[in-house]
Amino acid sequence: MRTGFACLLATAALVLAALLVGCGGGGGPTLPDPIIRFVNSSPDSNPLDYFIDTDKKAAALTYLTDSAEVTTKKGDKDISVQDSTNQAELDAVAFTFAQDNKYLAITVGLENYGAETLKRLRLLAFQYDKNPPNGSRARLLIVHGFM
Repeated sequence: MRTGFACLLATAALVLAALLVGCGGGGGPTLPDPIIRFVNSSPDSNPLDYFIDTDKKAAALTYLTDSAEVTTKKGDKDISVQDSTNQAELDAVAFTFAQDNKYLAITVGLENYGAETLKRLRLLAFQYDKNPPNGSRARLLIVHGFM
């Protein structure tokens, strides 16, 4: 009888330990998804479509226009830009997105660069500080896009 009680007590202790270990909680705060904005800064381009992997995130952006902020999932992604009139892919970059960050993807250069390949259209993507500046200060994002 004594071994049966000890066995029952050991089983109850194991079940209690399993319940305590199994309760991982995970109720901490979740960080927001990454946010990206697209800008067409190519002066001779047709309207441009912007993609993350195969998902179109911005459509038919003309010169000096930008998209609304869009969200994506964190991780490694491909960002690409296509001419919206003929769906020709003009450039693509591999990029890693992190949660709770803002990004900008901007095209610079020329779609019709002729023999000057250094002036060809390129897609630049980078992270910027999403926190507002303090006091009476301002934050400027300057991209030198001259090729």
